[in-house]
Amino acid sequence: MNAPKSTAHPPAAARAPRPSSEAGAARAPRPARGNARRRAAAGEAGATRAPRPARGNAPRRAVVAIAATAALAGLAVIAGCAPLEDTLYFADQDFTPPSMISLEVTGPTSIVARFSEVTTAERAFVSSELGEVSVSQAGPELTFETERAGEVGRPYQLEAVVTDEAGNTMSFVETVYGYNPAVPEVLINELTTQGSSTHPDVVELRLLSHGNLGGLTLYAGAPAEYDARIVFPDVELPADSYVVVHFKPEGIPEEIDELEDPTASGGLDATDTGWDFWVEDSSGISGNNGAVSLYDQPGAGLLDAVIYSNRTSASDERYRGFGSKKALAMVDGVAADGGWVAAGAQVAPEDAVDPEDSTATRSMNRKRSPEDTDTAADWHIVPTSGYTFGAPNNDEEYAP
Repeated sequence: MNAPKSTAHPPAAARAPRPSSEAGAARAPRPARGNARRRAAAGEAGATRAPRPARGNAPRRAVVAIAATAALAGLAVIAGCAPLEDTLYFADQDFTPPSMISLEVTGPTSIVARFSEVTTAERAFVSSELGEVSVSQAGPELTFETERAGEVGRPYQLEAVVTDEAGNTMSFVETVYGYNPAVPEVLINELTTQGSSTHPDVVELRLLSHGNLGGLTLYAGAPAEYDARIVFPDVELPADSYVVVHFKPEGIPEEIDELEDPTASGGLDATDTGWDFWVEDSSGISGNNGAVSLYDQPGAGLLDAVIYSNRTSASDERYRGFGSKKALAMVDGVAADGGWVAAGAQVAPEDAVDPEDSTATRSMNRKRSPEDTDTAADWHIVPTSGYTFGAPNNDEEYAP
């Protein structure tokens, strides 16, 4: 084993004396320096200049590159030999925050949110009109109880932060609508999806019982995928009322939502016998392929639906014949909520109402039958100019 090298310097007295240039001895001539030496060498007779060796940083760069490569190789070896315990530990952890599956107003002061897993509420707030809010938990459901009840069909805000059992959090701000204790029995009764400039797309509802429309939501589509929707305000109507919803308004002042007088509104296809409502910023309903659905509040409580398509299962393979991801999502959304009956395991285009022969004045009419089967058998297309929005349906069928 080698002895360690000392870094101490010897005392000054022990050092040999430096020769003095003042000792009187003649100093030897200093050799030629720098360029002078090279010029002297070049001036010798017959002398040949030797090739200049490599200069500068080139050798040093090569050494540095080799050293860096070796260092990286060493790191790779170290990383390859590192234990995997930490990796396995993190692989077993849950880093996915909870997601909300549904949100429903279930009573005058109760709002129930259902999540993908068990959660607890860290904090929650509601619109000030509803007062303070308390939260209770039962499995994956959280119930938010407000201090005061809201007005029927009026929008309010619910804001909360929730945490799952692994500590992952999610926050949300959702609009909820004041509880409606008098939802009527209601059906989608007539519709046109092939609207024109003079007869735009319209959907008619028929109330089978007295009730309040507040919070009811009509979709051109389904809650998870729709082109337009309307959330109805607080308005009570008697049985056998017709509600005419215009999905492509002109945006003129005469287009008035009729809350008290069914004759108040003007606009294309406004009726004096039905209650007219206008869907703002809507460009209409999908013409040949889609769904229309009615819920007792946004996203919850399906009341009725109709699926329509002029395609077949062979029209495409990717979307079960419905032609697009959007159309398929509409159809599957309605079917998942029990709004349409399929002949097979899944709804196919052949199960839908075929709108091929419909036009702006040849509407799709519900047959005046007391039974609602949630199938295409409930529907027919009326003859040209046979639409009856705001009035009893036309039993006559179109013949090509």
